[in-house]
Amino acid sequence: MANIEAVSTQIRKRRWRYIGHVLRKSADSNERIAPRWTLNGRRRRGRPKETWRRTVEKERNKMGLSC
Repeated sequence: MANIEAVSTQIRKRRWRYIGHVLRKSADSNERIAPRWTLNGRRRRGRPKETWRRTVEKERNKMGLSC
């Protein structure tokens, strides 16, 4: 069998590599500010959307990391 990582593992690694890249930017850059944005108003009825921010928070909690 070939020694190939699962796609989900590769995606997770790339996501966290990108987060590291963003965190090295200045505090007033758009990339650093955007994850904290919250929209005004209400969402439509139904299941909440799976957002990038929520995905990262779930992974962070799973790994036992804090803010």
